Amino acid sequence: MPKGLSKICIKKANEKNLIFRFGIELEFCLFSDVDLAPIFSKPQLLSLSALDSIDYFLQDVNRIIDQLDIKIESILSEAGIGQIEIVLAPCSDLCHLADAILILRHSLTAFALAKGMSVSFRAKPEKYLSGNGLHCHISMGDKQSENLFSKDKAVFNSAIASVVDLLEPAAAILAPLPNSYDRVCRKIVMHL
Repeated sequence: MPKGLSKICIKKANEKNLIFRFGIELEFCLFSDVDLAPIFSKPQLLSLSALDSIDYFLQDVNRIIDQLDIKIESILSEAGIGQIEIVLAPCSDLCHLADAILILRHSLTAFALAKGMSVSFRAKPEKYLSGNGLHCHISMGDKQSENLFSKDKAVFNSAIASVVDLLEPAAAILAPLPNSYDRVCRKIVMHL
């Protein structure tokens, strides 16, 4: 969504005493630049030793996060081979968050190259690897920070229905590449 439209939507919500908060899960795969193999030889789901082995890379990540004025809730090794997930704390400034994500992605690429690695954010970097995503969690609250989705089921259902209605027309933006679109197309979903 262009920033101007985002600002208008957030302003209208604020005028109605509504506050949206956006939490982000950014997944990516790290590869060795030498042979383009994933940095881990097998899945390392929630492995502290896997994260310890790339601490030299994660220190750079923490430095850029501090400069971007966003907060990390967690960094973890994911189910995919060489897959890492950075969970950003919920933020109500969507435009700042979007800018921070863009800078973070570019920074991760640069940090990896400087350390003899490469990064892939692709939905499916290799046929045999788990896919990556950028997941956005949205909460809607009032000025007292009460979560309106948990308070009012009709509001929650309406929000979900609105997202579902917009998924198909938004596919060009949300899944712009063939391998990302394949993950959400009807023939794939019907086989799940």
